[in-house]
Amino acid sequence: MASSLGPNKTCCSSGTTDGAQGYGRKVAARADIGAWYSGCRYYSEGVASEPWDKSLETIMGLHNLREKTRRSSSGAGIFDEKPGRLKVPTTVLWGEKDPALQSNIMLEGIKDYFVHGSQVVALPKHGHWVPLEEGGADAIARVIIWALNREKNSIEESLQGLDTEFKVTIEK
Repeated sequence: MASSLGPNKTCCSSGTTDGAQGYGRKVAARADIGAWYSGCRYYSEGVASEPWDKSLETIMGLHNLREKTRRSSSGAGIFDEKPGRLKVPTTVLWGEKDPALQSNIMLEGIKDYFVHGSQVVALPKHGHWVPLEEGGADAIARVIIWALNREKNSIEESLQGLDTEFKVTIEK
């Protein structure tokens, strides 16, 4: 979260040419326009979802990293067009009021990547920053405790009594 918000303009101003507290000019410039704008551009310009053309230099650099850089959760390599299924049961906590990750972006087809025992727990009153929102940290803590207890009971049972609403929307 800190990397997406970054330091604010006050943290970056110091009168020095290289920025305050070790922040460089580019960080200070980004603080001036706001990190939220940059984060939105990441999605609106299709950086995460659109194909990208690689220069010969980039292809050579990626080839040299190929064996060192594997996505451990999916087993897919950096040259694979679409990563494969996850290898372990996964629980996703998702705030339904998230302006960046709408349900058609977040949930459509996600079940195809899940293995048995995976689920999405939707929090209808929460947005993008679930850990910072009221009841969000409690929901995360309960899911962690549930996982540490080897998922003996259902996720619903573990979340009962929360001060916030929840619903399991996708299960596999």
